[in-house]
Amino acid sequence: MKKIGSVLLLCAFFVCAGGEAVKKVMFVGDSIALGVGAKPRENRFSTVAVKLLNEHAGKTAYVEHNIAISGSNLCESMWPGKRTSGYPYRLQDVLKAKPDILVLQHGVNDVTTGSSLGDFGWSYRHFVRTVKEQLPGTVIVCMTLSPGIRSGASLQWQEQANAIIQEVAAKESTLLAPVSLVMNDRNNCYPDRLHPNNDGHRIIAEALVKTIEENQPQSPEKFDFVIRQAGIYKICNYVFTVSDEAAENGITCFLDITPDSFKYAGNGKVDVRTPIRSFFHEVTFQSDNRDCVQKFSWHKYLGCSFMTLSSTGGTPVQIKFVPVKGPDVKK
Repeated sequence: MKKIGSVLLLCAFFVCAGGEAVKKVMFVGDSIALGVGAKPRENRFSTVAVKLLNEHAGKTAYVEHNIAISGSNLCESMWPGKRTSGYPYRLQDVLKAKPDILVLQHGVNDVTTGSSLGDFGWSYRHFVRTVKEQLPGTVIVCMTLSPGIRSGASLQWQEQANAIIQEVAAKESTLLAPVSLVMNDRNNCYPDRLHPNNDGHRIIAEALVKTIEENQPQSPEKFDFVIRQAGIYKICNYVFTVSDEAAENGITCFLDITPDSFKYAGNGKVDVRTPIRSFFHEVTFQSDNRDCVQKFSWHKYLGCSFMTLSSTGGTPVQIKFVPVKGPDVKK
């Protein structure tokens, strides 16, 4: 009788009062997704996010299914134990569970255990692509990495990994939760330098809920790129060179990037090269703040533009490429 009662309770738990099926939100990740740093564990971002989704829905419309493993990598690894990696082992759990929403939080441990950026990018995209192919009804949410407090080579790896995650989200048309953006400069949220505390988990949960509810997938034709560190980043055939000045003074954001426009907000010099052969005719630019564009040129042979942008003081500036009028424009 006890067993029958438990089964009935479980069935009731997965069906709303109105007979609608409850959506399963599955979380794959490491100790951060598991909730290390949250006290008590119910304050972890996955639990808080599902609670917020239900509050906004005004009913129990979502249920949490968290299969995160502390210490796990995305790339296949023997650490912290056999068959703990996200790819390929947790991937099999996802395919069996058939979640309505999949949240992928991985990468923080890959930098520590020595995963190469090539292996990380390959594993991440294959994870996402396999879920898309076998579970076409599942909404996938990629999360940029929780920044923690890192320096040196680890920080450089992490930022390149964030570029990879953002490109995978665009190429595979998934949702993208900008965790690295919302947790930027929140060192007080990382008492042990790695795991967010209750405040940090809450901020991540709110960003995740906003992403799910807005439901605006990235795409190669319109995507966002946010970066915290200096370096050269290539994403969807754009090339962004972020200077030390820009990185030292804040985060650099390129939003709503399309083949012929984007919004830029930054605090220092950034060079941008548009995709090669993106423009078959000579182009110039329009902007609501032309002073931020220090240099601009169009390369006839490559069919792309080069530009140098200066600080916008953190205020988004719209940049749009427009054809040059006149007899020299090719028909």
